[in-house]
Amino acid sequence: MRQSGRRQKMAILTIVGLLLLTVFASSVAIGVPAARVAVSDTTVTPATPTAGAPTTVTATVRLSGGSTSAVTLDRVELVNSDANSFRDDTVASATDLGSLSAGETLTVPITATFDTAGAHDLRIKVTVTDADNDETTVTRPISVIVEQGVPQVTFDAPNAVVGADSFVQATVSNPTNAALRNLSIRIMTPEAGERSVREIPVLAAGTTATLNFSVHPQQPGQQRLS
Repeated sequence: MRQSGRRQKMAILTIVGLLLLTVFASSVAIGVPAARVAVSDTTVTPATPTAGAPTTVTATVRLSGGSTSAVTLDRVELVNSDANSFRDDTVASATDLGSLSAGETLTVPITATFDTAGAHDLRIKVTVTDADNDETTVTRPISVIVEQGVPQVTFDAPNAVVGADSFVQATVSNPTNAALRNLSIRIMTPEAGERSVREIPVLAAGTTATLNFSVHPQQPGQQRLS
């Protein structure tokens, strides 16, 4: 009788163990997402972005061949994480991008403007929806190094006279969408003449400033001012 009871208990334990394994195996299978999406590549154009000028970050989004559902690509965002508020600030985004089937990729350009120079540590955030209306979000970090914007300078010397101090007007413009600061302008050639440095503390986005110089031409004809 005792052996029969032990066998019965062992049989019950074995059944319970098999049931637990079955439940565990089922939970693993349920946890596999139908849409396996990833950001497989990123590029930044131009290679050396400048403050105030448009910069395009391109993300290549791929739906793995092992995915069991096609997806709708809802949006691709370039986000900046705010450590103080624990939320993402959207820098730029693209929406209504169509759909992806298993194994397909889509290249998505996002254009943004950075007002300040320096390193901008960002993330590309991709959101998709599968056939069951389940939403999946994936991210990939990206660092964009932005340099100070460059002004444009033109010179005008309408009444230059050989051997005499001649008036030169320099027009400095800011073609970017951000202010340029601490600009220094000086005429280096021709070698003779005034060598004063003119300073522009702040040149607002899209504006121009006019500066006056004097040069001393040594010979007739066209000469390069720089």
